[in-house]
Amino acid sequence: MRYSFCFIFTVSQDLYVDRLVEQVDKLREDIAITEAQLTAQLEETKAAKEALSEASMEIEVGQNKN
Repeated sequence: MRYSFCFIFTVSQDLYVDRLVEQVDKLREDIAITEAQLTAQLEETKAAKEALSEASMEIEVGQNKN
């Protein structure tokens, strides 16, 4: 009877470890997606700042002509 308990306990541990590994894999995937989104947002922010800077300079040039 003791052998059956040990076997069940080992199987239970294996299933628990499998679930933990799946969770780690999912979290790694989530991190990769979040990092990709962050990179894209940083690039968009940089482009928007550059466009704003250019527009600001054009406004200044226009005001100086008047």
